[in-house]
Amino acid sequence: MPKKLKASGTLVLKGALGGIKKEMLKLKKDRQKLEKILYGTESDLGITRTEEMKMRNTLTSLSNRETLLTEEKDRVERDLERLKERAEKIRKIEQDLEEI
Repeated sequence: MPKKLKASGTLVLKGALGGIKKEMLKLKKDRQKLEKILYGTESDLGITRTEEMKMRNTLTSLSNRETLLTEEKDRVERDLERLKERAEKIRKIEQDLEEI
């Protein structure tokens, strides 16, 4: 093989290796960028999940409180109705006594 041809082939190979190295460096940088984005996304997801759990706990607490307040409201309404009935009975007794 002539020296000129051999030197030309070596230059082509060196050029190709240089291009491959540049591409590998670019891919490495791209991977690092994507890994950084992934880490940030995973971190944000963790924060969001924590907030979600806090909100779920708050919602559960509020729902339990609503149930208790609804029960209390119903009880007070029943007591009020009984009180009205008793007051009406007393008014009738009073009217009956006034007629005597």
